Amino acid sequence: MNVDEDQMEIENIAAQETTRSAWITFDRLILLALIIISVLAAIVLLFVPEKIGWALVALPIVIFVCVITIQNPFIGVFGFLTYSNLRPYSFMPFLIPLRLSMVMEVLTLVAWIVSLAVHKNRIKWSPVHTWFAIFLFPIGLGIITAANNFYPYEVMQAIMVHFVIFVIATNVMDSMKRLNLVVWMLLLVYAYFSIKGIHTFTTGAYTDVTGNTSGRVTGGGFISDENDFALTINMMVPFAFFGFQYLKGKAKFVCGGLLVLFVLAVVASFSRGGLVGLAAVVVFGIATSQRKLIASSIVLLLLVTMFMFAPDRYWKEAESISDIGEATADARLNYWGAGLNMFLDNPIIGVGAGNGKIHLPRYYNGPGDPNRHWGRAFHGSWPQILAELGLMGAVPYFMMLFLSFRHLWLIRRESKDDDDPTGRFLANGLIGSLIAYQVCATFLSTAYYPQAYLTYTLVWAFVFCYKATPKNAIGTRKTQTTNSGQTLPKTNHNP
Repeated sequence: MNVDEDQMEIENIAAQETTRSAWITFDRLILLALIIISVLAAIVLLFVPEKIGWALVALPIVIFVCVITIQNPFIGVFGFLTYSNLRPYSFMPFLIPLRLSMVMEVLTLVAWIVSLAVHKNRIKWSPVHTWFAIFLFPIGLGIITAANNFYPYEVMQAIMVHFVIFVIATNVMDSMKRLNLVVWMLLLVYAYFSIKGIHTFTTGAYTDVTGNTSGRVTGGGFISDENDFALTINMMVPFAFFGFQYLKGKAKFVCGGLLVLFVLAVVASFSRGGLVGLAAVVVFGIATSQRKLIASSIVLLLLVTMFMFAPDRYWKEAESISDIGEATADARLNYWGAGLNMFLDNPIIGVGAGNGKIHLPRYYNGPGDPNRHWGRAFHGSWPQILAELGLMGAVPYFMMLFLSFRHLWLIRRESKDDDDPTGRFLANGLIGSLIAYQVCATFLSTAYYPQAYLTYTLVWAFVFCYKATPKNAIGTRKTQTTNSGQTLPKTNHNP
């Protein structure tokens, strides 16, 4: 009997141990640890400054992004482009101490190098990659030769980042699906800024997260004033314009809505240069459209929308464009003249990136005291390039633009007979974007702005992707010529 009781007691103890071990599982231990960490973190956050607290909250997200970036460099490129265009730190200042832009760039570079080593891929390279690398030389040289070497150093730092991302992105953005994802991300980001810009310009002020008000558009330096804002939004207009023409289904109607939104944003900015850029994009859209009746109808709809929403003072502002005797137009011509004279005195390497504003009083021939113009911009990208970088900078800058246009134009012709409209949509959108940039940049000093280099990144990712598709890949086509008989230029890459 005692033996039976002992046996039963042993079995009860074993059952209790089994129940306890079943309750204490690995998942529950992890959950308990997370609860303890969360409680401790909440207590710590009560006693640290707000900015540091927010930074600590964002830290797990940063770690997660770092992990997935190392695994896939495209995620790093996509994250970097999203972050650098959206610039969330302008409305979430706690992100500033994290320096996420630099972290993402370094991680993406490391991830790409590892990917090249593992997969034994060759680096895709084009003549524009070479010209871009050459463009860096006169900027770097200015660090040694310029009167103020800190300005060239800052420019060199920024343009080097654009170059690194350009090289990586054109290699890892290796499918139309990935390229489309980036384009749609940009459209949505600038749809957001269009809404915010319309609010800013129509109300006259913007309230930021600290409660301060400003008449400027939020989002960082390169879209902080109305002219820069209009330039950037104009670069998105061609994608919406041609997307409405060529895409199908929901994407078509989304592009139609974005087109109206972008046009209203440019109108709200009251930028005269922005209006000229918008007009150039519209002319290009009608002139090159395969469906001119549809394109003309779209333009007519946009004009009706503009007349409905634009106030009278907008049209008075627009009328002043043709008045070259107007004060700002006269000053701009004097700045252009100063830039040209600066170039003639320094034709090879210029005065150094960012140093044109230092030398401007010496070359300004307009009315008034020239010293009042110290620190002013040239109000034109080409005078800026010529004056600050000389021929060593102007030639590669022009070649990047020329070769990009040439390749896009030939692909545009080649894609006319494609069943998939993606090629037509992207080729026309990118050409229109380059036109918008160059026209608006005629009136702005934007030589070192990121917009142009972002567009070149999209252009060459598109060129590589288009030529790597089965029907366009070298060796699979019967002829490597366009419908007009022109030969598509070769690029050094592995399809």
